[in-house]
Amino acid sequence: MMFKFKNREKKSPEEKKKRNIERLLLILSGILLGVSFPPVPFPFTLLMFFALVPYFKIIESKERLLDINRSTYLMAFFFSAVTIYWVGSWQPESDTFLMISGALLLFVNPAQLLVPSTLYYFTKKLFKRNSALYTFPLFWVTYEYLTMITEIRFPWMTLGSGLALFNDFIQAADIFGSLGLSLIVL
Repeated sequence: MMFKFKNREKKSPEEKKKRNIERLLLILSGILLGVSFPPVPFPFTLLMFFALVPYFKIIESKERLLDINRSTYLMAFFFSAVTIYWVGSWQPESDTFLMISGALLLFVNPAQLLVPSTLYYFTKKLFKRNSALYTFPLFWVTYEYLTMITEIRFPWMTLGSGLALFNDFIQAADIFGSLGLSLIVL
């Protein structure tokens, strides 16, 4: 028996093509952001400053919260998959529970990024579109701060931590801290 969705409308070929291009851009954004994190050598760190541009462009065009959060989750999933794949220790003789927890982390960690995107959506509804996009970095850094001070802390995933191999920004971390570097990246 097949499930039928009552409110699902048929997409034209142009709409399907646009959706697929958006998905590819979101995947590219997540991969570029993940590759810009250590242990990948220095020149790739610069990708961090451009990796989120396709993501911002796509979420700016979305009107519904579900669409914004889907886009965010897709980008964040590939970002997490590239950045923290090692947590599961994917080797033949690895502990089963370690592999299960690593797989769960790959699916749960991107869900945390839905907090800033949801706040962005509500800001977009309350204020002008451009104003909402300017507040997104504040929401992202607030999310990073809250994850640092709670029990779900995961310091590897802050954007400021991704600049660890970029010596000029490490000097700025003395003044601004990791969250200040995240704000500079955004």
